[in-house]
Amino acid sequence: MSGARTGKRGPISKSIRKKNRVRPVLPPAARWLFLLLFPAAVWGATPIFDDEFYGNELNSSAWIKVSGRHNYNNEQQCYVPSADTVADGNLVITSNQASVSCATGSGYASGMVQWRSYNFTYGTIEYRAKMAGGQGAWPAIWLLGANCQAANPSDTAIAPCQWPLPGSNEIDLTEINFQDMTTVWQNVFAPSYPVSEYSCLAPVSDVSQNWHTYSFTWTPNSLTWKIDGITTCTRTEPQLIPSTPMFLMINTALGGNVGGVINNATLPQTMLVDYVRVTPADAVQSGSNGFFRDTVHNYPNPFFLGRGSTKFVVETSEGGSVDLQIFDAGEQFVTALSGSITGAGRMDLIWDGRNSKGGYVSPGLYFVRIHGQGVHDEIQFRRVVAVK
Repeated sequence: MSGARTGKRGPISKSIRKKNRVRPVLPPAARWLFLLLFPAAVWGATPIFDDEFYGNELNSSAWIKVSGRHNYNNEQQCYVPSADTVADGNLVITSNQASVSCATGSGYASGMVQWRSYNFTYGTIEYRAKMAGGQGAWPAIWLLGANCQAANPSDTAIAPCQWPLPGSNEIDLTEINFQDMTTVWQNVFAPSYPVSEYSCLAPVSDVSQNWHTYSFTWTPNSLTWKIDGITTCTRTEPQLIPSTPMFLMINTALGGNVGGVINNATLPQTMLVDYVRVTPADAVQSGSNGFFRDTVHNYPNPFFLGRGSTKFVVETSEGGSVDLQIFDAGEQFVTALSGSITGAGRMDLIWDGRNSKGGYVSPGLYFVRIHGQGVHDEIQFRRVVAVK
């Protein structure tokens, strides 16, 4: 969250969809074929952290519900564990008026969760979320240096946390400031004093009314933010790229320097998070040396058969043709999509879940081969899940 400080801060029920979000085991013959044709680092490595928020309780081995916590931004909320729940396959953080008080806030209760012990250095974190809205909400999903991990549930000023110095760095993945629900702030703080904040402001449809898929890729040489598969911010300044582990925090603050004046009539508000996944650094594919400018992404994934579609976002570094083939888990061809582009740019290919004969496929896991041909010839692979 922005400002000089020591760190911050439904739609259709998805319980049915969550039941179907599994990783099917392929039959031996198919498994061997797809291991050869679809290397894990290309068509999607197994996440090293993956919480789909099943069940009715937050996984206490993975997360801590922050309680109280001193703040440095004139915020008005107290963080209470009861504000952090799991329902309908989502993490739910609720912000509302309440008879509570803490070190620097009173009259409002809200939630903050953080990874208990897991942290990572380099890789891609992806999550799907619908942010809290209303007047005065300050929702954020962000990374903080691992030196602050043990101290943060009580106070980020406790040693060895020294925000924003190395080991205590801050990177804001998705932050909503000044009650503007159509702009996502993507920030990184230089690890030095005086504090300097570097921000990208990404335009987006109302984050409190619409679901979006956010991803952040961290390599030794760059930081890249994406929303719904589209790159919205890139940082390559060496002084801004951490080299030590970081952990995830999710919260909604109320009021304060950036939240602004709270309108009680707009409460309660909820933040919903569908899933959080981290894939390792060796799964990151830049695609920058061939036909594709970046890894092909598709969203939503999973998608509902008969009630929606999934969009494959293809960004190219040159003109040419794109052929997309879809196979089922039994190696059988399902359907194909294709298109062409005259130069470097973006192409969207949409699959509505129908096979080549026009009928809807069965729910399950499908494999996608994307072949780009221009001056360069390049192939990428994706996985997609269709659900009822």
